[in-house]
Amino acid sequence: MTDGTPSVTPPAATAPAEATCAHCGLPLTLDDIWGWIHANGRYLCYDPNTGEPMSMPAEPSVS
Repeated sequence: MTDGTPSVTPPAATAPAEATCAHCGLPLTLDDIWGWIHANGRYLCYDPNTGEPMSMPAEPSVS
């Protein structure tokens, strides 16, 4: 029997130890609010060669 208090179940370990972005190859980290973001704190990809912003969000590559 529960007292009506919602409970939070911690998510399963979904973050690989070292994830890289499928689009730009930069390292990623899993943020509690935004999901996957680049380790430098940016959500959108930046071209690693030119530094120009790209229109794709961070997404882990599939190994």
